[in-house]
Amino acid sequence: AVVLVLAAGLSLATMGWRQARLLANFERLYRKSLADDQTQWPNDPAQWTSNILNLVGVLNNEHKYAEVDKLFESLLPSSNMSQSQRANALAYAGNLRARSGRFEEAVADLKRMVKADPSEPWSWYVLAPLLIQSGQIVEYRSHCKAMLNRFGATSDPIAGGRAAKACLLSPSALGPEELT
Repeated sequence: AVVLVLAAGLSLATMGWRQARLLANFERLYRKSLADDQTQWPNDPAQWTSNILNLVGVLNNEHKYAEVDKLFESLLPSSNMSQSQRANALAYAGNLRARSGRFEEAVADLKRMVKADPSEPWSWYVLAPLLIQSGQIVEYRSHCKAMLNRFGATSDPIAGGRAAKACLLSPSALGPEELT
């Protein structure tokens, strides 16, 4: 039995080592691709988006959060990005930061995403639980009011459903007088 436990432990350690090596290889490849993009399109950071997001995913898995932040900060100020590219990059940043327990930063990203594309109900929807998780209950209530004002009378059942679900996460989100 002891031999089996030791073998299982070694197997898990080997698997962790292999994954770390694989991530390091991907990191190296994405950094090279990003450098190539930056050489080919030096004045167009929007062209770098794909490789930055791939690299960010690898760095996040390696828990290199400071490097992730640096990459997002180099990408997001780009004036060459379309509104949807900027919203997608902010969604990705918010998602990664939330998954790593960095809720305040995720909220900031997702607020910027809502501002970048306020017509997209998904961004409003994913922001709501993060406001609660980060303890911003007053902001959550305000967010629900704004979300219902924007999507409450929609004929799109998905947008309406997301607004309803987001506003039902906390029993005190809205009072009856605010639902009319």
